[in-house]
Parts: sequence; C-alpha cells; structure tokens
Amino acid sequence: MAWTSAHHPPPTLCPTTSMLQDSPYHVGDPGRGGIKTGNPAFSLDEMCLAFARFFGGKLSPAPLDQVRPARILDLGCGTGAWAIQAATQFPEAQVLAVDLVPLPDRHLPPNINFLQADLEAGLGGLPVGAFDIVYSRQVLVHLANASTLTPVIASLVAPGGTLILGDIDFSSMAATGGPATRRFVGHFTKVWAERGADLSFGRNVEGCVRGTRRFKEDEVFVRKVQLPLSGRGGVDEATNELGVALRRGWLKGADSLSKSLQERGFTENMARAQEEELNDENCQTVWDMYFVWATLPL
Repeated sequence: MAWTSAHHPPPTLCPTTSMLQDSPYHVGDPGRGGIKTGNPAFSLDEMCLAFARFFGGKLSPAPLDQVRPARILDLGCGTGAWAIQAATQFPEAQVLAVDLVPLPDRHLPPNINFLQADLEAGLGGLPVGAFDIVYSRQVLVHLANASTLTPVIASLVAPGGTLILGDIDFSSMAATGGPATRRFVGHFTKVWAERGADLSFGRNVEGCVRGTRRFKEDEVFVRKVQLPLSGRGGVDEATNELGVALRRGWLKGADSLSKSLQERGFTENMARAQEEELNDENCQTVWDMYFVWATLPL
C-alpha cells in the first residue's frame, strides 16, 4: 500500500465547535467550500459536526488536551471530516486518513495525507508502533474480521499513544424500534452476517481491546451513549442533535441499500416503511454506541 498525497489549496472545513469555529477549514458549509448539500457525503460531514458538538468541541471522549502527537491515523475516514478536525487541532502532527474509496474533492490542511486501502485486506503496509493517536468510528462493525483486526489496529499505536474506537450495537435499534425498523435491521443483520460482520460489535469493542493484552487493565476506558433517533429525550441537546444526524445518515444508507442490493432482498418498500416509522413524532428507537479508548504504556 502506497501513501498518496491528497493535498489541495486552502481553505475549507471542520469545526470543533469552539476552537475551530474561526478556522479556515469548515465541515458541511457549502457556502465556504464544504461539500454541497446534494452530495451524499454531506450527511457524513453533518454527522461529524454533531459528534464534535456532542464531545464539547473535542475530537473524542478520550482526554487529548495535553498530548502532542506527531502522527495520527484515521481508519475508515469517510469524507475526511474527523481527520481535518484532528489536523486543525494538531497542526504540527502528520495525519494519515485511510478509506476504501477516495476522499471527496475538497480542500484539506497541508498536514493530511490519504491512503486508499481495504481494511478487511489487512494493514500490513502501515508501520507498527508508529502512531500517537489511532482512531476509528462506525467502521469495524461493518467489517467481516473486526475482532481479528482489532489487535492489528492496536499494534499501530506508539508507546504512550492512544487507541480510540467507537462503534454501534445495531441490536439496540432492533430492540427499541417499531416493526418496520425491526424488519429492515433484521434483514440488514442477516445479510451482513452472511459475509462475517457482527452488527452488535459495538458492545464487544471493550473486550476486543482488552483482549489484545497491549494495554494495562486500568488504562482501558469505555463510555456507552444512548442516542434517541427522534432527537427527543436525550440527556442534553447535543445528544438529541447527534441522534437526529445519525437517523438522517442511517436513512440515506438504507435508501441506498434498497436500490443497490435488491438481489439480497432489500426493497424500496422496506426502506420507505422504516423511514416513516423513524420520522414519526412518537419514534422511540435508540442507538447504543460504545466508545473505548486506551493508552499504551511508555
């Protein structure tokens, strides 16, 4: 796997809501060089903004305020929004963003590089013990080899560095959703399981990280968050906003599946019925997400 540069002239994107609001880089703002609202990638930028607000303008729940990373790795970077947030917060660090598909055409900070790679094929081209922050969110749950890939990801963390993994437990959506949601998520779970993916992986992340035996027991932390997709009933407004952003992103993904994977049993009627249910004012569906972070001893 070769490292490829994805540098573009300034400016654009990504705000931690406080520190970065005056930055020349902005996520999800079409008027200032961000991804256009008609672009499917826009919902991923919107989601990144919602996560940034949820974490109080920080990169993650892990305490990173006092760290001075030299190299940061974002696995499954999507639109590059989190990588840009990290590159802006740590301008002296080199940020490597990795994904199966190229980044959308957008402006990037000069300290970002992009690597196109299939995570399921392994990470053998990345240097072991080289990254001060290794981050992945909402990625491993979709992979066929998430549990076996976790130790490989952990091996990339440098001494004194931090691993941060965040993922979903889709079974929470089936447990709290209505019949149309249960039907769609149940079929989604079945199809993904046929290729080896575990859609409840979020609740297993902590065990996988501890199972690597690279981190001390008291240096592994977990935070479970429950996100109401209705945008109501959360512990605070940031939680509600994140729930809404996740609902929108999920519905866009479900619509895409209903059109592109009809040979696997997805239908547009299934997607529409779920959309009506999740957009209903009485929606009670909740997503459980788990964030796990651990610091490697020096």
